[in-house]
Amino acid sequence: MLILASFVAFWAVRETFDPTAKLRASKQSAKAVAEMRKKLGLDDSIFVQWGRWFGRFVRGDLGTSSRSGDKVSTMMAAAFPNTLRLIVWGFLISAVIAVAIGVYSAVKQYSVFDYTFTGLSYLGIAMPPFWFALVAIQVLAITPKEIFGLDRAPLGFVGLGDGFFGSPSHLVLPVLTLTVQIIASWSRYQRAAMLDVLESDYVRTARAKGLPQRTVIRRHAFRNALIPLVTVMAIDAGALFGGLIITETIFSIPGMGRLFIDGLVAGDADVVVGWLMVSAVFIIGFNLLADILYGVLDPRIRLS
Repeated sequence: MLILASFVAFWAVRETFDPTAKLRASKQSAKAVAEMRKKLGLDDSIFVQWGRWFGRFVRGDLGTSSRSGDKVSTMMAAAFPNTLRLIVWGFLISAVIAVAIGVYSAVKQYSVFDYTFTGLSYLGIAMPPFWFALVAIQVLAITPKEIFGLDRAPLGFVGLGDGFFGSPSHLVLPVLTLTVQIIASWSRYQRAAMLDVLESDYVRTARAKGLPQRTVIRRHAFRNALIPLVTVMAIDAGALFGGLIITETIFSIPGMGRLFIDGLVAGDADVVVGWLMVSAVFIIGFNLLADILYGVLDPRIRLS
């Protein structure tokens, strides 16, 4: 899968970006353009070009940025920790809240709580993250500063602040932007999976034996209900590790998403294809992790 993904990504970027575009724009001679194409190996077939690039990729060489002249691997190593901070906080908060809401909504089906969070989840799914981020900045940062005459906004909305895990005041808005839609989506998956498990035969048998409702939910229903959500979490986590494009752009966070946007706008082919490959690696890796977790959550899968 990784080899196939690498070829598709490399081919798509080669078809989209012309590394000699700057030379053509500066009206360089046809000879200069031809020499550059020969130097970059662009006259070879796409398979030969991909083979050379993939050979460097497996050795950790992602090429050199045409925009800055720095190695792409170095640029990504500098950007990745900022994305990782957002992912860790966003993933943990989203998982805990979404699972809690999904399980409680299923157990209290058709209650006021269930209807309330069902409506809020649909609102969260439908709400564009960029719009929510801008509204959150205005309502939670700028407006309080103006109303109370503060020297600075109570919540930071540029960067992540200092510290290994970031500054709490700077983390609130980007993490909130990241988690609102994820919580809404994951809670719906968890609710549907929990309802399906609660209607299964072995749960009815456990209830017929006289086990308390809390024990039935915790020991018999909860683990099996997590399996569908684990799949969704694995895919989303893999994609998020590639970069939080919207969140990092709005909050000026120098992470993987911001790196991708800058490379895309500048036509930096090596940065774009490198970013695509990092995303592919994490998506495939997290899907493999999900397959392993299936066996942990359900021993029947491990034995089959």
